[in-house]
Order: sequence, then structure tokens, then C-alpha cells
Amino acid sequence: MIFFILILLSATPLWAAPEACSTVDLSSTPGVGVADIPRWSQGQSHLCYAFAAAALIDHYRLTQGDKDHAHWTSPLLLSLKTIEHYQSLGSTLAGGKVEHAFSTAKQFGSCGSNLLSDKLGSVSTDQLLKTLSQFHQDAQEAPLNRKKIAAKVRHFLRLSKIKSVFLPEIPEIEKNLELTKSQFIVHTLTGFCEDVKKLDDLPRAQLLFQPKASAQDIQQRLQNLLSSQIPIGINYCANVVTDPTHTGHWDGKRWLCEENKNHSAIVIGRKWMEGKCQYLIRDSGCEGYRQQAPERCHQGQYWLDATALAQNLHGIFWLQ
Repeated sequence: MIFFILILLSATPLWAAPEACSTVDLSSTPGVGVADIPRWSQGQSHLCYAFAAAALIDHYRLTQGDKDHAHWTSPLLLSLKTIEHYQSLGSTLAGGKVEHAFSTAKQFGSCGSNLLSDKLGSVSTDQLLKTLSQFHQDAQEAPLNRKKIAAKVRHFLRLSKIKSVFLPEIPEIEKNLELTKSQFIVHTLTGFCEDVKKLDDLPRAQLLFQPKASAQDIQQRLQNLLSSQIPIGINYCANVVTDPTHTGHWDGKRWLCEENKNHSAIVIGRKWMEGKCQYLIRDSGCEGYRQQAPERCHQGQYWLDATALAQNLHGIFWLQ
């Protein structure tokens, strides 16, 4: 019996007790930069990896002494730059890898969000991508109408009140419509990257993913980083946000979530409440979850049971 109890104790996570779940809230802690970073929404787009990476990039920039609050990394432009340079390795409008986003930022810099943040004027990220995708499809179905469609694309962009100096001309748009959908969108929007901040000193992203690291090692590192006031990116099954009983698993080749709801966000806090340890998650996709009370997603953030997250956590990433 004693041996059995010892096994149970050894399998108990360190954060399962109140004293090991000390309060950390980087969103309200002065001097760590998280509170200043915009809480943007990805809408229904699949660019969560770029939204998470952009937040960590800006946090690192601020903590290294850059106090330029007029410049915030545009997640949308970061994703488009990543697609441009890593499409052959799997980064597309349907998603991408955080390590590719960090490498893109280090090589090409941070595109400021003054022209393109999570919206273009009043048009959200997903609306923007869907509309441009439809224009591209129309051009493929009616190639003789490409010039007319190109004019519609420019008119659509102009309605956002972007200054005409930043808009691509109709002949350029018409030529871009001959490319693939991803390439068309990339070439149409990357011209909005007119405010570039060099990030030559950006460190290589640190990664811990299953099955290369054990779940216990990943959890321990997450805890240690939080205690050191460092926000952490997480890859996990978003199902857990509305279904705490959901459990992701590794099938020998990849991490599986029900309905393929693999997702990226950042952990910025920890607190013992309601009899359990909970993490504060800043999630660019949380406003779009169905079956969730709107008040639970407060300004892009929510508290999530640490045990439930552990059962759905594929891995973590951070800059240090």
C-alpha cells in the first residue's frame, strides 16, 4: 500500500498544490510588457501561430529596452511573410509553424501594424482573407475578366481608407491574380509593410514538443518560465476551452485533436482558484469559440484548468 501511494505522489504534478501554484499575472504586472501588447483577434482565420509569435516577439523587444509603443508587430503581415518564405515547408493560409514565424521575423524584421493589424479598416482578418480568396477564385473561373476583377480588388482595399500610396496598382493586381491564391494574397498585402523594425538580435525560439520531450518536462519548464515572468507560447487542442474532458494524443506521427482543432496561444498567468491551479491564456481565437459564455473570454483572455490543459498540450515555445 505504501509503495502504491508513493507511485501516486510521484505522478502528481508539482502545480497540483496551492503552494506550488503561486499567483503570476503578467497582464497586470508593470514592467514586463505583456499588458501593453495589443489583444488582437484572428477571427476565423487559421493564423493563430503568427498571432502568438507576434506577441512573444513584441514582449521580447520591450523587455530588451525597446520602448517604441508606436510599433506593434502585425500578425497578419508576419504570417504572409512566413508563407512567402516557408510555403514549401507547410506554411499556408491554412496554418503554419511558430518556428518559421520567428525565423521570418529575425531575417526580415517586424512589420508594423499601423496599416495592417488584425483588421484592414473595418474588415476583420478572416473577412479580408475570404474576400481576397473569392476574388482570386473569380479570376480563375473567368480569366478574361481579370482586369475588371483587379479593379474590384483595388476598390475593396481603397474602401478601408488606406492611403492610395500604399495600394497596389490595377496592372500589378491583375498580374498577381495569375498566381496561386496564397501568392496572390501575399503579393497584394505585403506592400503594407512600410514600417519595418530590424530584429537582428532576436534569439532562436526555444521549443519543447511531444514526443521529443515528456509531458512532465514540458509542464515543469512552463512552470519555471512563468515563475521567471516569461510568457510562453503553447500548442494545444482548443477543444479543451469548451470541453474540459477532451484529451489530445500522439498517434506515433502527429498530435491529434478532435476535429483537428490544433491551436496556438500564450500563457501569461497562473493562480490557485476554485480548488485547482489555473493558467491565464491570452488567445487570439477565443472570441470565436462556440458554446462558450461571452464573458469567459474577457478581452481575449480566459482562465483554464492546468490539469485539463496538460491533457491537451502538444508543446511550448518561448524566446529567452
